[in-house]
Amino acid sequence: MVENSHRTSSGDETGNNDDSEPLATSSRNIEGATNTLLAAVGERVLQARKARRLSRRELSEQSGVSPRYIARLEGGDGNISIVLLQRIAIALDRPIESLVAADDDLTSDIARLVMQYRKADAATRANVLRTLDPDMLHESKAGRVCL
Repeated sequence: MVENSHRTSSGDETGNNDDSEPLATSSRNIEGATNTLLAAVGERVLQARKARRLSRRELSEQSGVSPRYIARLEGGDGNISIVLLQRIAIALDRPIESLVAADDDLTSDIARLVMQYRKADAATRANVLRTLDPDMLHESKAGRVCL
């Protein structure tokens, strides 16, 4: 006698679908996490736009993203395109990470520091690096050859 041990698409080899509840719960968790992310990104874009005193139309013109898309994004609707979000981040003069990273004090501080560092001239950047990593100065001197 040959045993029929194929799996059905909706359960185990007996046709039982014992894992349907965990799958449904998992799907709800994913949907909830997705909605939370969309709302958070939209709020961050809105706050960054307001901080720069830009209208949606102005942000649209600077980013090449339609005002309607920006409105939906700020409202937490739709689906976020990474490419369009990058365009918006550039127009807002922010790293894209600041729009998608989880909210915490360290992330906010890092995003703010990165923005300031990007705006700084070469001498200021060098001073910042020397301040943050004093050993770097000694390492660079040790690698020099004197003639």
